[in-house]
Amino acid sequence: MADRLRWGILSTARIGVRRLIPALLRSRTGIGVAIASRDLERAREIAAKFDIPRAHGSYEALLADPDVDAVYNPLPNSLHPEWTIRAAQAGKHVLCEKPLAVDAARAQAMVDACRRAGTLLQEAFMYRYHPQIDELTALNLDFVASAQNSDVRRFDEILAPEFYCSNPDKSLVDRAAFLEQTAKPVAIKNLQAHDVKIRIMGHFAIIHAATSYTTPDGQQAHGRYTDCWAKQNGKWLAVSAHVTR
Repeated sequence: MADRLRWGILSTARIGVRRLIPALLRSRTGIGVAIASRDLERAREIAAKFDIPRAHGSYEALLADPDVDAVYNPLPNSLHPEWTIRAAQAGKHVLCEKPLAVDAARAQAMVDACRRAGTLLQEAFMYRYHPQIDELTALNLDFVASAQNSDVRRFDEILAPEFYCSNPDKSLVDRAAFLEQTAKPVAIKNLQAHDVKIRIMGHFAIIHAATSYTTPDGQQAHGRYTDCWAKQNGKWLAVSAHVTR
């Protein structure tokens, strides 16, 4: 493999032409070396536009190209499994456009094929690397740490005015009551969040996580929580929390 990962673009789909290829041009770790289309002239047109060295008139030809280390698969969803599996069999790593497949069975077949071939497979789901994920991850850590440390001041900064919390005892408290209960020292220790899942939907986000902690009598225990966040005036604020133990 060359110093930079050498990419082959599987089709001239709009998302590849408008998003992936321009990103490759700015990349320090990857480079586009080939593009394929069922229409060779179309492949040549895009190759010339972006200074891609080779244009192929078939997907098979691109997979047979020895200078391609990895392929980007932006084909129609129904074709993702076939061409991802064929790419793996050709020894190519695959970045497959979302959704990976139309059902779990086909997605698993793709995973299995790449595992057998020793190639990497990744879904092109960009939110995983979006800066907002980093921001919400940090806020989630703040929330958990503030609960453990009775940090009322920090909660006052990150709770929305309309915040409500459903407590483990099934009581529902508003922002003021939550801050009041937070001011009291907590009996549990070593509160940690695990298996954190963050979903962003525009200016709204949901965080699911499992927790582990030590009870006052020294026993290890577990729970879960779901926090909802809303972006208000450019700032993420917690609008609700549901905690179980």
